[in-house]
Amino acid sequence: MRMNLSIAIVAMVNRGTEQKHASNLTGNCPFPNNTDTISENNQVVGEFQWDERMQGLLLGAYFYGNIATNMIGGRVAEYTGGKRVLGVSVLLSSVFALLSPVAARFSTNLFVTVRLLTGLAQGFAMPAVTRCLVVWIPSLERSKFNTVVFSGAELGIVLTLSTGGWLCGLTFLGGWPLVFYIFGGLGILWCLLWFLLHTEKPENHPRISTREKEYILEHCKVKRGKFSFCIVRRYGDNQKWRQHSSLCDDIWTTKTSWKIN
Repeated sequence: MRMNLSIAIVAMVNRGTEQKHASNLTGNCPFPNNTDTISENNQVVGEFQWDERMQGLLLGAYFYGNIATNMIGGRVAEYTGGKRVLGVSVLLSSVFALLSPVAARFSTNLFVTVRLLTGLAQGFAMPAVTRCLVVWIPSLERSKFNTVVFSGAELGIVLTLSTGGWLCGLTFLGGWPLVFYIFGGLGILWCLLWFLLHTEKPENHPRISTREKEYILEHCKVKRGKFSFCIVRRYGDNQKWRQHSSLCDDIWTTKTSWKIN
């Protein structure tokens, strides 16, 4: 869902709008005279008159929403379950992907809103994946399975980029809407399989052996910590202020955390 628009926007935008906008700017190299003489059989003419600023807003709307929910996604998954959070996250983002072509043609503002909502929904996905790994994968094997699972996300991006351009070049349904329809439909199909086959906790799984279940439960002891934000309290009569929060002390006040982020 993240890469859909990055591919489709190439076929969605009428490039004549960009050339006209660029010609009004000083200090830019002019477009060659033959840029608009490409064979019409090989050129995809976009239907939207979006300038660079609007394109940047559309592409960035996803990430604005994503960063807003990414930081709380882990806590939500911890309290409500990784299965439910991940499934709903992918389901909502898939539905928004299916609605994207209609929203884009109806209103640009509506399309920006849909992209923002897609980012908000997707922001819960990766923290929920981490929660599922903590519950199901023993600590000694977790690094290996983390590599496998998160490599799947990167492989999905490669496949999306590889097939998305080809879909945009088709004439069926206008080409570029297929990027949203196909990947949105695959997302909904994945959600059906996810809710049918995945179990929230190992002790409730109906198909694993008793020995495997005992091994997982023994090596996956999950504790739910107390949720707290950074707070400031006043201590004593000397009017000194101190931060009193394990979350704040362990994460927000460490230089290493800020460098990583």
